[in-house]
Amino acid sequence: MGSVHEINMFSTELNTIDSKRVIIPNNIITSTEVTNFHSWISISIRWIHN
Repeated sequence: MGSVHEINMFSTELNTIDSKRVIIPNNIITSTEVTNFHSWISISIRWIHN
């Protein structure tokens, strides 16, 4: 798992969770199943007015 760093004409660069850069040719990405994992970060703010 990781995140997309850059999408180029012929390859896609990914940053892994252990801070390594992986370059994958786009023909591999388009010919295999890719699962998109995402995370929603929720922030709650309480405003107190006296």
